[in-house]
Amino acid sequence: DGDAFLPSLSPDGRTLYFARRTGPGDIAIASAGPSGAASELYRLSGISGVAAAPDETSILVVGSDGGDLNAKLEWRVLGQDGRVITRGEGARFGTSWAPDSRSFAAFQSSASKEIVIQSLDGSSRTVVVTGNYQWIYGTHWLQKHDRILVVVRNEALESRILLVPPSGGPATEVAMPLRRWRALAVSDGALFVITQPTPSSDLVRFAFDPERGTVDPKGETLVAGIQASGLTVTRDGTRVVYTVSHQRSNLRMSDDATGSPWRELTRGTKLNKLPQFSPDGRSVAFLRIADQRELAIMPASGDDKDVTILSAPDEGIMSFAWSPDGAELAATVLGTNGKTTGLVRYPSKGGAAREIVTGISFTAEEDTLSWAPGQKLLARVAGNQNYARIDVDTGASSMALQAVDGWVFWAQSDRAGNLAVWRNDASREKRFGAWLLPSVGAPLELAEA
Repeated sequence: DGDAFLPSLSPDGRTLYFARRTGPGDIAIASAGPSGAASELYRLSGISGVAAAPDETSILVVGSDGGDLNAKLEWRVLGQDGRVITRGEGARFGTSWAPDSRSFAAFQSSASKEIVIQSLDGSSRTVVVTGNYQWIYGTHWLQKHDRILVVVRNEALESRILLVPPSGGPATEVAMPLRRWRALAVSDGALFVITQPTPSSDLVRFAFDPERGTVDPKGETLVAGIQASGLTVTRDGTRVVYTVSHQRSNLRMSDDATGSPWRELTRGTKLNKLPQFSPDGRSVAFLRIADQRELAIMPASGDDKDVTILSAPDEGIMSFAWSPDGAELAATVLGTNGKTTGLVRYPSKGGAAREIVTGISFTAEEDTLSWAPGQKLLARVAGNQNYARIDVDTGASSMALQAVDGWVFWAQSDRAGNLAVWRNDASREKRFGAWLLPSVGAPLELAEA
């Protein structure tokens, strides 16, 4: 029904457990057998994990009755009838069962450098995860081998795999043929990966030898061209379940500030998002996502038949900004190899596009670009929270915001090219703040929390 997520197959592959949104602030834990019919087991208001136990008698659920996953979280072990067998605090994310079904691995936050081994009797211990990385992103306790597979990411959001002894000790890195993926599941002899969407994803199987810590670089594509996220697999690797998103959205506009009446700008089955008015308000530019991430433009007085695609078929548009005079748009473009290739200028009336040659790789995220008067762009550099100020005509650049560690979570520009960002500074624990990056001058911290 489009509201199912966090799938977890039982080890024998005959039962699927998953979370399902049933209303605002209401999430049900459900199960489905071979017939496909789903039955509800339990309800709460916020959830971060579902995992079927190896002994096939219980289900681990991590969530919150208050709905706030940043606040108090509890783990609960449910019987197959939905009854709570035991519960406790401490685990938060990335839960995976130990082979004996008496404990599980988890982590408290992505920025931590350790995982928690939580026993069902309430006791727990921590295991330090050694290695050069920025965030922990997931755990998978290997059922036939005395290792915990930990997914970590660096500042460039490149994923790596570490094999960690549950008793502690040095981690062993596994060489993966991919640097980025959206989801990962582990069977006894294979890794199953949902690739990073560009714009669609593939489900790929890689042979995996946990004893040697090796992965066959020649993966087998099981399903191609999907919009998928969650992933689960049986221990023997014969059954795989992934969640599918059939995303579509359309743009609506109100001709006055009261918000009524609304008029449809776009119609159809494509995903239309991130609309931006031209400086004179007569045109709307937006992202249209179908087979590619396209830069689209249309008159504000028009409808879907008036849409013009400015970008080329092999270009994936990540973020864009209007020029102050409305004659052009600049965009960060993702190449067909999945890496950001740089900046491109598009005439808003159509015509030949021009690359802005900078020698810089920019981040492949949305809402991170602004165009200031005087032909200056502010764009986020790939791999960190640094912003560069770029001359649109020459490509010459200088740093507008520079920090050693951290990340930008949100950015928005005004029509004068000033950029507001919400960012953290990893060099100071739990330090988050709002910053203003003016089109001219030094950055200014506005608030800290």
